Amino acid sequence: MYPELISRGKRAPHKFAVLALLLSLTAALLAPSSAVADWDGGIQGGAVIRNGVQSNRLRLSLTNDVRPLSHYLYADWIINSGDDSYEAGYRPRYWFTDVFYSFGELTFRTDKAIGVDRETTESLGLGYQLLNTQTQSAFVEVAAGARQLTFSDTNLEDLSQPFGRARASYAQRLGEILRLGLDASTTVSDEITESNAEIGLTLNLNTFAVTLGYRVIQQRINGQPAISDDTTTLSFNYSL
Repeated sequence: MYPELISRGKRAPHKFAVLALLLSLTAALLAPSSAVADWDGGIQGGAVIRNGVQSNRLRLSLTNDVRPLSHYLYADWIINSGDDSYEAGYRPRYWFTDVFYSFGELTFRTDKAIGVDRETTESLGLGYQLLNTQTQSAFVEVAAGARQLTFSDTNLEDLSQPFGRARASYAQRLGEILRLGLDASTTVSDEITESNAEIGLTLNLNTFAVTLGYRVIQQRINGQPAISDDTTTLSFNYSL
């Protein structure tokens, strides 16, 4: 359960930055193929059940897997009956070898359901690909960065502090058209500890896919009781 941290009449002005990124990604996806020859785009929409409350979700993404420098951009919009949630990010990777790489990550989100008015993170890290076959893939990552966090609750002070993060991911093909994905991460700083675990099953049909996913996040702020956030999604994905 979540504490009532939200002032319902207040809207974060930074949501317009996320909407602008959504529009930019849409424009890039619709651009002539010659202009985006190395990029793959995706549009995802579907239903979200978050802590028993149903919402809708729109996600746009762009991927460029050309090495040694690859890119990933995304923008999420979860449409609630009250305050919507937004998240956007950019993640470049530089591959030193076939399995070893460095990466950077810049993210922004506003998530009133857990009392986050806005959060910005910047991080740098190293990753190692443990598996990369036609049926399996796995990697581990460690990163360090900084987080700026503003709460909806005026009784909580804004935070700006460094953090460390560890992440592991695994994917397995199940037959010709099914794919299982697992992802887990832990982020630790002086006043915030956040654990994230996600599982997803995807049915691939050429450029169209259906994904059933479940994610749980547990966050502890300033020694307060942990906040648990669980999300179930059924989404339909179209790759351009």
